[in-house]
Amino acid sequence: MTKKAKTLLISLAALLLLGGGYYGASLWQRSQIVIPEIAPYEPPIRLGNLEFDTIVKIENPFITIEIVDDLWEVTSLEGVNPPSRIELNQMNVMHLILSLASIWVESVLEEDPEDISIFGLDDPSAWARITDLDGKVVEYIRGDLTPSRTSFYAMEGGDPRVFLINSFLGENFLFDLDRVRLRINFPRIDFETLAYLRIEPSARPAIEINIRPPMVPVHMTTSLSSFVMNSPYSLLRGVDSEGLNEIMESIISINVDEFIEDNPSSLVPYGLDRPTRITVRSIHEDEEALDILVGDLRQGSRFAMLPGGNMVFTVSGIEPVLRYTPFSLLDKFAFIINIDLVDRIIVTGGRSPITAELQGQRDNEIFTLNGRRVEDRSFRQWYQTVIGLLFDAEYSGQVQPQDTGEGNITIEYELNMFSGARSSITLIPYNRDFYILSQEGTMEFLISRNQVNRIWESLNRVTYID
Repeated sequence: MTKKAKTLLISLAALLLLGGGYYGASLWQRSQIVIPEIAPYEPPIRLGNLEFDTIVKIENPFITIEIVDDLWEVTSLEGVNPPSRIELNQMNVMHLILSLASIWVESVLEEDPEDISIFGLDDPSAWARITDLDGKVVEYIRGDLTPSRTSFYAMEGGDPRVFLINSFLGENFLFDLDRVRLRINFPRIDFETLAYLRIEPSARPAIEINIRPPMVPVHMTTSLSSFVMNSPYSLLRGVDSEGLNEIMESIISINVDEFIEDNPSSLVPYGLDRPTRITVRSIHEDEEALDILVGDLRQGSRFAMLPGGNMVFTVSGIEPVLRYTPFSLLDKFAFIINIDLVDRIIVTGGRSPITAELQGQRDNEIFTLNGRRVEDRSFRQWYQTVIGLLFDAEYSGQVQPQDTGEGNITIEYELNMFSGARSSITLIPYNRDFYILSQEGTMEFLISRNQVNRIWESLNRVTYID
């Protein structure tokens, strides 16, 4: 055997010895491992163990609900049958049932306690009784909160053990009517979808607002408002868009805060014997309208009811709606009209008579005042003082005008809208500060003398061409 072959043979033997040693060591190590015994699975403890779809009745000290004609109904409130049906949110009841059918236990605190009073279970803070289709009744008893305030001590009727249950689950024992009753969801009608608004206080005239109709009286021809006020004023008037938009923003934010009383014996304590009624309808006729009665203020909320309803609740977000008056919502221009629609303005009374004539259109317009031609820009500034008269206040008619020895001022417009189109306003001296506006046979507003005086002050500043 050659030297090279001997060396190869020795190397192979060494590898075999090393491999055998490693295999033997591995077997020895495996023989030393102790395989632990697997403990049998113990399911967590649950109280009740009812099938949620078999539950037909739930009771606690304050309320009893049960299935009547396939719907959950309130059959007792604090031991008394409710005088009328209270509509429940069936989905909310289902959520409650799921939480009460079986209650997971955090731990068993004591198997057979000698004194349950140390857990507050001798005089429990709450209890709930659940009945299923087969007549099986399960009673949950809740004691005190644990020092950590994350759990309640609890028992199940007929079982001596004391358990710990999650505080959230324990709160479900004392569910009340608010938890399961049907909430009031007001329709969302905003400025863009508004068709009709009526705010009707018990002691003041109602505000009634509609979408501007295709045809309006001459005095409203060029009003910029998209809405008109039908009430309380005698004449159709434009509506201030900014104020109306604020009202609608408030209306879509109205929320029910709290249910107060069902079937109250008297509405007087809530101010609902003399409510403000708010009605809102959408341009979409298939959408539900908002109709609500609002009473007195209480801690930032208002007592409220639905017309024909029997439930008092509180709402928030409605204050801006009640703050507005008819006058504050009014588009206050006495008569505003586009200059292209006017042929002649005749002012009689006041400091001196004025006759303004407007001829031509656009770039070919010719303006004259009392027969003298006036520079374009200068005339338009004077024109603004005439059509810019604004209502300063309401005139109730209770105080008669003072005899100042002045005559009335009449501003008459001859228009080119159609043959014979005319409109006019008359200013009747009221006192040293105001005129009464007479328009289309009505007298409902006051205009300050300062505004009227600017008609002649501006006239003195016009620039004549010849």
